[in-house]
Amino acid sequence: MSYWRCMIPGLLALCTAVSWVMAQPLGGPPIEPQPRPENTVGETRYAAQIVFVDVTGDGANLKQAISDLLLMHRIVPEFEHRSAFTQQDLLAQEPWADPQRATVWIVMQHPQQVRLVFADPLIQRFLVRDIPLPQGLDELGRETVAQVVESSMLSLREGSVGMSRSEVKTMFAPSSSGSVASTPSASRWRAFPGTPARVDAAPSHFRARFGVNYQAVLTGRDFGPEHGPGVTAGLEYLRSKDSFLALGAFEWRFEKEHRDAEFKLTVQNNLAWLLLGWRKPTKDSAVVVLVGPGLQLSRLHATLIVNDAEASTTGGLVHVTPWVRLASGLESKTTGFALQVLGKLDVSVYKTHYDIARNGTAAPLASTWVAQPGIVLSVLWR
Repeated sequence: MSYWRCMIPGLLALCTAVSWVMAQPLGGPPIEPQPRPENTVGETRYAAQIVFVDVTGDGANLKQAISDLLLMHRIVPEFEHRSAFTQQDLLAQEPWADPQRATVWIVMQHPQQVRLVFADPLIQRFLVRDIPLPQGLDELGRETVAQVVESSMLSLREGSVGMSRSEVKTMFAPSSSGSVASTPSASRWRAFPGTPARVDAAPSHFRARFGVNYQAVLTGRDFGPEHGPGVTAGLEYLRSKDSFLALGAFEWRFEKEHRDAEFKLTVQNNLAWLLLGWRKPTKDSAVVVLVGPGLQLSRLHATLIVNDAEASTTGGLVHVTPWVRLASGLESKTTGFALQVLGKLDVSVYKTHYDIARNGTAAPLASTWVAQPGIVLSVLWR
């Protein structure tokens, strides 16, 4: 009965975490214009109208990536779709009455390149950024676009100098007035004079990772399955096609009991890990592999059931055991919060056993497996 009392809080926490993650949008219909929240008293907001022009690929997650970055700077994004965008559309744009509002057009020139065109609230200053997308709008491509939108919007808000309206009118070539959406070649949309095409975000960069998890592991016949919550934190180094991980993890497990005719032994385990890993995005998810050392701190308590002998645990009330973990599994490709499911195998450096001194004579009472399989379900922020 005590085992199920320990199980109920953990299972409730696991169900709550899974329900919350599954409720997050992984995709959806085309992005519609979003109403801008009303300003609160004493609060200054900057609005960004973001126009997707012929965007193909994972537009919903691109919207989420841009929103996450802009909202951190109190810039409220408003999204809409267009099938085409011409240079005349840029010049014909009406100035905004709100001085705290700017516009960015995200134009897919072809599946491996996107052009970002920024205009200030008065439609008088312009910035242009060309970004190559070797793998299209995959996870790295979405993050790169979102970071360029973030940095350029901050530049506009701070009055960064760009192309003027008169320069745009004077320097436009007559042959470059065609629709971007109907022109597969990037040469029909030349960079504005004085604004050479470039990539504003490095293809490789670090990002932080933090997660909470719930894990279960089979420890052997004497103690059965163990389970409990945990946390992870660390860094991910993203490259164009994969990424590397360096993580620290802590796990807390509920108490387990082992009984025989004379004694009851209670064990509560805490584990700390240093894990290195590799992450490879696939079409619908990402493959994750982790490996690294850890230490298990076991707190012991022995209870004598019969009264005609004296007993105690040998080796003290705390045991420290070194372990090695190998884990692999899948991680969702959503931006922001993600769900991760890993299978794991924890291997002890030596066989762990707990001995009892019966009237001065030590005898084995319980032991655990050297290799312990298990599963970890995590909710991540990255």
